[in-house]
Amino acid sequence: MAVSRPPATLLTGATGFLGGLVAAKLLTDSDCRLILPIRTHHDTHAIWNRIVAEALVTGASPSRLAERVAVLPLPASHDIRILSQACRDQGVTSIVHCAGCVDYFDTKALNAGNIDLTGAVVKLAQDLHAKRLTFVSSAFSSGYRSEPIPESLHFGASDDPTEYTRSKREAEALVAASGINYLIVRPSIVVGDSRDGRYGGKRYGIYQLWAAAEKIMCTQYHSRIYAIAPRVKLPLIHQDAFQDGFMAAYRSLPPNSVVHLVSRPESLPTVRDVWDLWLMTCSRPREAFYFDRLEDVPMEKLSRQQQLWVELTAVNLDISCRPWSFAADTLDQLRNAGLDFADVTLETIEVCQHRFIADSPRVRAFMENHKTEREIEPNLIECGSIS
Repeated sequence: MAVSRPPATLLTGATGFLGGLVAAKLLTDSDCRLILPIRTHHDTHAIWNRIVAEALVTGASPSRLAERVAVLPLPASHDIRILSQACRDQGVTSIVHCAGCVDYFDTKALNAGNIDLTGAVVKLAQDLHAKRLTFVSSAFSSGYRSEPIPESLHFGASDDPTEYTRSKREAEALVAASGINYLIVRPSIVVGDSRDGRYGGKRYGIYQLWAAAEKIMCTQYHSRIYAIAPRVKLPLIHQDAFQDGFMAAYRSLPPNSVVHLVSRPESLPTVRDVWDLWLMTCSRPREAFYFDRLEDVPMEKLSRQQQLWVELTAVNLDISCRPWSFAADTLDQLRNAGLDFADVTLETIEVCQHRFIADSPRVRAFMENHKTEREIEPNLIECGSIS
C-alpha cells in the first residue's frame, strides 16, 4: 500500500536571511516538506548548513530535516513557470515567497527582484492552483505616514523612505490581485535573537551603526564623539519573534490576511538609548554630543573621520528616526491566542550588542588597548550646535 506523504511548500529566498529563518521554522514546527528553488551560482551546502544550524537550536535532528527538503534550480523570473511540473511532481500545494532585493536605491534591481519576481511567483501559484500564497513584505511598505499604519493593503504613498518600500508595496498588490488566498507578513527591522543575540543577516539597521563604529571609531580612541540620537523609538523585532510570529500567522490566520510583526512600542528603546548603550559600553569618550538631525551638526568643525562617521550613521538612521506607528490588532489576536512574542527592549538589545562585540576582534582589541582612557565616565551632552 502506498504511503501518503505530507504536502509540500515551495519556499523562495532560502538563500536570504528571512527566508532561511522561515525555512528553519517550518521544518522544526510543522511536518511539511520544503521545495527550495535556488539559483545555480549559490552554494547549496552552505545554505543548507545555515538552515540546519538555525533549526538545531530547537533540538531538531539534521538527518530527519534533510528527508523533507528538495532543491530545484531556480530559473530567471520570466522562465519561472517551467517549475510547474516539478512542483506538481513534488506535491506542492502552497508557496511562501521570501525572495527579493533589499537594495534601498537601485530601482532596476528592486523592480526585478521584488516586482518582476513576485509577478512570476504569482503566475506559478496560479498554474499550480495553490491553496495559499504567503508573502514576506515589510512593515514600511506604506511609506511615511503620520497616522497609524493599518494592517491592510496600501494604495499609493506620498513619500517613500526608499525605492525598496515602494517596490514592496507594488509586490503586495500583485499578490493580493492574484486570485489566490494570500497571507502578507510585514516585519519591521529584524535584529538578533532575543536570547543569545545571534544574528545571521546583513549589516543593516542597528548592525550598520555598530559596524560603522567598529570600522571608523575603533581604530583609535576618540575623546569626543558626535552622534545623531533623537529620542525616537526604534521599530525593531528579534529574529526569534519574527519566526514565532510568522508561524502563528501561517497556522491560524484566515485567507487574505495582513499582519504586522512589530514589538510593542512601549517596550522599544529609543535611538538615544541605543547610542548610550554603545558609548557607555564600548567607546566611552570624554564627551558625546547628541543631535536630533544631521542639519543640526556643524560639520565644518569636525575632523574628516568624524564627518564620515556622522554621515554614515545619519543616512542609516533616517528611516528608523521617523516616528513610525503600526496597527497590530492581528498580532494582538495571535498573542491572546497563545503566541509568545519576544518584544525588543533595551535589555534584549544589550544581549545583541554583547554578541556583536564578542564576535568582533577589532572592537575587543580597542576596548582592551584603551582601558585607561575608557575608565572616565563619559559626559553626554544634548545640543543643537557645537560652540
